[in-house]
This record gives sequence, structure tokens and C-alpha cells, in this order.
Amino acid sequence: MLDKQETGTRRLVSLRQVAARWQCDRKTVRRIFVRAGVRPLYLGGDARNATLRFDLEDVERVERESQAGASSIEDDNPAKGFGDREERPA
Repeated sequence: MLDKQETGTRRLVSLRQVAARWQCDRKTVRRIFVRAGVRPLYLGGDARNATLRFDLEDVERVERESQAGASSIEDDNPAKGFGDREERPA
């Protein structure tokens, strides 16, 4: 499980921790967060010099929304899997 930093009642995680959790690059996490509207918390300074942290609730929300999106895609066409090719008549 992720190491958590408590700030009041918020559980905060770093970009590196989210990348490890999702098994992807930190740039990918940033891109996903931008699309999902997740904003970082800047601790200890302005945006350039601060330590970035993200609310674990936001991370979990993105995960839930991703799972919901994947489920709706599967429901639309349960016979088609990722990477399956349609058979072409000979």
C-alpha cells in the first residue's frame, strides 16, 4: 500500500507513488490528472519550488471513473477484446 502523509484529514500521495501504483511513467500520471481535472497541492512554496502532493481521494476517483469507462466499453461489445481483430472473409 502507499505511504500516506496526513494533512488534516487529507491523505496525500506523491506523483512518484501514483506512478508506482499505476505502473506507468510520471508524465503519464500528469497527463491523466490534467484530463481528469485533478489539481496538485503545492506544499512549502510557490508552484516552481514546492513539493507536489495529490489527494488520495482524487486518485481513487480517477481509478473508479476509469473502471466505469472500461465497463461501459465492455458492455457495448462484450465479444470484442482489446487487440482482437475482425476475421475477414477469404
